[in-house]
Amino acid sequence: MANKKKTVKRKRIKKSRLLILVFLILAVIFSIIFGFKSLTGSIKSDKPKIDSNKTDENTQENAGIEHLNLDNDKSKKKIKILIDPGHGGNDVGSKGVNGTLEKNISLGIAKKVAGNLSQYEDLEIVLTRTEDTYASLDERSNIANEQGVDMVVSIHLNSESGGRSASGTETYYQANNIEGSEQLAKSIQDTICLYLNTRNRGIYPSNLEILRETEIPTVLVEAGFITNKEEEKKLNNEAYQDKMAEGIAQGVLRYIDSKYK
Repeated sequence: MANKKKTVKRKRIKKSRLLILVFLILAVIFSIIFGFKSLTGSIKSDKPKIDSNKTDENTQENAGIEHLNLDNDKSKKKIKILIDPGHGGNDVGSKGVNGTLEKNISLGIAKKVAGNLSQYEDLEIVLTRTEDTYASLDERSNIANEQGVDMVVSIHLNSESGGRSASGTETYYQANNIEGSEQLAKSIQDTICLYLNTRNRGIYPSNLEILRETEIPTVLVEAGFITNKEEEKKLNNEAYQDKMAEGIAQGVLRYIDSKYK
């Protein structure tokens, strides 16, 4: 009887030990699970937070930089060109065989040149006169020197003393070696002759007042001989003036491309 009781007791002891072991295993499992969760949570909390205010500020700063760049592009300095129609008012200039006045033809061509060049946004065009008015050579030079002009193109008509056979186009540049003057003269002279197939009389240094008194690249274009009957007729023709103006304008643009671009 005693042996039977001992056996039952051992079984009870074994059962209690088993329960304890199960509880220990469960405790270990739960501790592992909770420990992993707390570790994950701490890792997440260590990540830097995004400051929405700071992000907005950065966005505004970037937008400001882009806006500044656009403003800089828009505020880029324009190339300022002075177109000078020769003579005007009581100064009629040379007279043609058929009574054509230089002041009228030079103004017509000059306004067409200005119109051609005004199509370009990076150019600013100024004329010394837009009507039949008089401006002294001093006034013309002062406009060039005091208004931030980058170059001057003075437009005239040629005349032959004691004859009527001379023809063609020639261009004068500054004899005092203003940088760019000769190059501008050559560019204009070449394109005029290309557009009109007129006689190329070349380019020459000159001490004419408009060339002598200006401090920036200046040229004087003699568009043709008003004393030549055939050339006078051409110079009075609207289509011929258009081509002449286009040749001068393209010469200016070629010069700008080589110097400024």
